[in-house]
Amino acid sequence: MFFDVGGEDGKPAERRKLSFMATVGTGSTNGCYTITDSATVGFTVSSATGCGSGSGFPCPDCFVTSTMSQDITLTITGCSSASWLRSQTRTGVWQYTFVNPHASQTLTVTDNSGGTTFNIAPGSYTQAYCASALGTTDRLYFPSYRIPTLTVDSAITLSAGAFDMSSSSGAFSTGTGTNTLNGNTVISGSKTFATGTGTVSLNGATTVADSTAFTVGANAGSGGTTTLYGNLVVGASGNAASTTLHGAFSQSGAYTFGTGTGVVSLNGDVEVAAGMDIAMLTGTGTFTTGTGAITLNGDTT
Repeated sequence: MFFDVGGEDGKPAERRKLSFMATVGTGSTNGCYTITDSATVGFTVSSATGCGSGSGFPCPDCFVTSTMSQDITLTITGCSSASWLRSQTRTGVWQYTFVNPHASQTLTVTDNSGGTTFNIAPGSYTQAYCASALGTTDRLYFPSYRIPTLTVDSAITLSAGAFDMSSSSGAFSTGTGTNTLNGNTVISGSKTFATGTGTVSLNGATTVADSTAFTVGANAGSGGTTTLYGNLVVGASGNAASTTLHGAFSQSGAYTFGTGTGVVSLNGDVEVAAGMDIAMLTGTGTFTTGTGAITLNGDTT
């Protein structure tokens, strides 16, 4: 509503806009209609009897919640054909106001165009526009979800839908608190995964994909010690795999070392510790030496 101020003494009048004010209730003279406490509520604003009971009357352009024992879904039908209070046809665009002063329940507003739903959180409001002949018929146009930047002083809670920044090339940085991933985590394509210098714990079974190497240390000679507290299996039955050691092999304790039934090649000198024996088990196997001298320091039987 606009009104003029001034104009005295030949000075031009100033046009000013009066802020929105309305009484609330369910009567024909109330400027903001009170929504009943029901899970689903609907108003046909194009009807001359869309609001009220009995003979009814045209709905105002403002709706407000009052007593709420539950979340409420409000459906506004026929906004493109809404009339003024005196049944005059509207043209152009006009504004609807939805107010939810409740402390804990949510008001959800939708229309009959099939594509618009807007949640009004407890203790908040929103405004939407409808057009008589522009865009989609009977659609409520709510404030844009797209903003240039957003700074949040407290928490962000996502109650439904996905958090998707896949179309952005920007980085995603967290705070220094613990980050909990309640679902599976997938790294797309050839992207890498790097940890900090702290301990990394793998609490479940770990598998390296086929034809993929597992390397300890970034450069030759710089790898740390690898400790395995469980059995080590290389290859599988029917799928033999070789093991190559570029350093010394040492076995501690009173444990045994056994090979398979294939040929064992000892390419260097062989020493047996003091007091230890070399024994050939019973059978028809032979013992063959080379052409060098053989020294037997004990009795030969």
